Order: sequence, then C-alpha cells, then structure tokens
Amino acid sequence: SFHSGWCWSAWMKHFSERGFTSYAPSLRGTSGSPQREGVKAVQLSEHTADLLAFIDAVIPPDSPPPVLVGHSFGGMYAQKVLEARPNSFHSLVLLCSVGPAGASGTVSRYIFSKPLLAWDIVQAFVLKKAGKDLGICRKVFFSEDNPSDEQVQEYMELFARDSVVGLDVGKAIKEFPSKTCRGPDGRANWLGVGPPVLVVGTRDDKVVDAPAVKETADFYGCDAKFLPGAHEIMLEDTGKQNAEFVADWIESVGRSK
Repeated sequence: SFHSGWCWSAWMKHFSERGFTSYAPSLRGTSGSPQREGVKAVQLSEHTADLLAFIDAVIPPDSPPPVLVGHSFGGMYAQKVLEARPNSFHSLVLLCSVGPAGASGTVSRYIFSKPLLAWDIVQAFVLKKAGKDLGICRKVFFSEDNPSDEQVQEYMELFARDSVVGLDVGKAIKEFPSKTCRGPDGRANWLGVGPPVLVVGTRDDKVVDAPAVKETADFYGCDAKFLPGAHEIMLEDTGKQNAEFVADWIESVGRSK
C-alpha cells in the first residue's frame, strides 16, 4: 500500500455533504503504525481481520448495512472482507482495484505491449520509487496535467511513509478471491446472496488497465464503468465529480432495494 486513511479526506468531505457517515482506516503497516520486530510484510489475512475488527468496533449492530469502498490494493482487501461476510453489506465499490486474480494479467500484457511502462510500474511498486522519483510517480499514478508537481511531491512524502511495510504478495496470491470464492462458472460463488457491486476504472490508469477492470466486473456479474483521471482517482482534480458519481450509484442501489 502507498496510502493510509488520509487519501480519502476529500472524498469523505463530499460524502458527508451527501449525508453519508464514512470511515477511512489506516491499514496495518501504513501511517507509521507499529509492526512486530523483524516483520517486513503484512499478510492479506491480517488486513482482512483488521478491517473486520474495525467494522465491528465502529458500526453499531442496529445500523443499516455499510458500503465497502476500496481502491487499488485496498479493493483487494474489501473483496476479502465481503467474501467473509457476503450478507453484511449494502454494496461494494471497487475503484481502480486490483482484481480477484491479482495484477498478473495487467503485468503480462504490459511486458509484451508496453515494456517501458512495465518497468516503470516495477520501479514504482517494487523499488518504491513512487515515493522518490517525481517522473515515475506521475507517469504511473497521475494524469499528465494534474495535480501540480508540488502537490504530487507532497503526496510522494506520504507514499514513502506509508510503504515502508508492504503486502506479502507471494503468499496473498494463494488467498485471492479468484482462488477462494470462484464458482464453476468463473464468477464469485456468492453472487446470488451478495450485495450489488460497482466496478470503476479510469480512462488513463496505468496500473489497472481496462481489460483488468472488465475482468473484475465479469467476476462480480456487473458492467465496468470508466471515469476521468488516472490511478489516483481520489487525489486528482476530477475527484469531486467522481465522488459524486459513486454517491449517486450508492443512493440508486438504496432506492432499488
């Protein structure tokens, strides 16, 4: 992860104006959170358990079912939470999310079609240059013209802080939803009892490409939607209109239930 809860600040303001109460927990390993000595990675199962515990702690039992919203790898964690409790949520919103089979499909496509971009993505994530190199950070995560370089550099400082401890991807691969909740038709095996799902990509996302977004939508039996911007959909100048799109969808689900 390259974000803690701070990345949702602007969207939480928009949601509040629409009457939603929202929470943005900072995951284990981010925001300077303590980690056991010698531990260099967090397990997918730990993030899932932490989020379930957080939900139990802050959402009163008699409250309406909450909406799960996840971005990038946070979308993977949201999918695992939903897998654990498919009947407990109003809906799931996945924004530029790692898909149920992980990111291997996008990486494979880029290696052959866009090898230089594939190398930039490796540098951004594996070598953690998203917190050190302005050119790589902008190319991989942001649009060409927004936000400003000064704003991106401020984000980079936070990226560097929040990526000291990362996800154990090697072990997580065995726990991805495509391995644990795939039915015989290749879709999520709880589609009949789970909540509605909104799968959103952006038109200039270099990390989660359009085929990956569509693969996720197919897994959850819905249509993929594409909005303006790049991977960091919450941090660009288009953030408000994109947040409004999500809020409109959540309200439409409430009316249809």
